[in-house]
Amino acid sequence: MIAVTNDQHEIPVTIGRLKDTAAYLLGLVNYPDFDLGLFLTTPAKMNEFNKKFRGKDTPTDILSFLYYQDIQPGEHITPTSEEEKYLGDIILCPEYIQQHLDEWPEQTVNDRIERLLVHGVCHLLGYTHDTQENAAVMEGQEHYLLSTIKEKNTK
Repeated sequence: MIAVTNDQHEIPVTIGRLKDTAAYLLGLVNYPDFDLGLFLTTPAKMNEFNKKFRGKDTPTDILSFLYYQDIQPGEHITPTSEEEKYLGDIILCPEYIQQHLDEWPEQTVNDRIERLLVHGVCHLLGYTHDTQENAAVMEGQEHYLLSTIKEKNTK
């Protein structure tokens, strides 16, 4: 199940599209029956989360919280119970995304949120961008997922 909580009301977000994309994305990464939490929040609340969990006193566009802390990229999760069919949570800040949209002029807020969702799911699956090598691997996975989603959306 994809659970979406929208705690912000400044930026309209197409929740149906977000849930559909998340469900399709989980199928692409071979976890169609796993749960995922999505939380849309304000810059102030995102600042609190970023400060508490990353030590950075500033808002950001996305934060990901893995359920499987030791997963390696490409490793398949084998849950031992139904409760373990959970990838984690992703927090998005639509207002922050809107404020920085000029960095991606070809994207709408909903397009950017979709791209960030892919980025967040990659993090939940163990991908990182802490080194150039890891970033290249993660970018390759993101490119594959985004192009597959785009292809589906154009049919």
